[in-house]
Amino acid sequence: MILGLKIFNEKGNCASCHQLANAKSVGNIGPSLDDLKPTQVQVKQAVTNGIGIMPAFGNDKILTPQEIEAVSFYVEKVAGN
Repeated sequence: MILGLKIFNEKGNCASCHQLANAKSVGNIGPSLDDLKPTQVQVKQAVTNGIGIMPAFGNDKILTPQEIEAVSFYVEKVAGN
């Protein structure tokens, strides 16, 4: 889960847009992941393909499939806890 947290805060920069207490992120552009409590499948789909103004981190080759797996696992496990 450490890799997922690192990707969330650094390479993926998810923290700039999303709120997630475990990551100490207070972004307010995208939805609060603590409120949404997405599944790993939902996170993988959104991160890979993009949704709304969120870029397609997978399709645009910003994150590797392994990085998307790590960050989506992390978000599912900690969101709302």
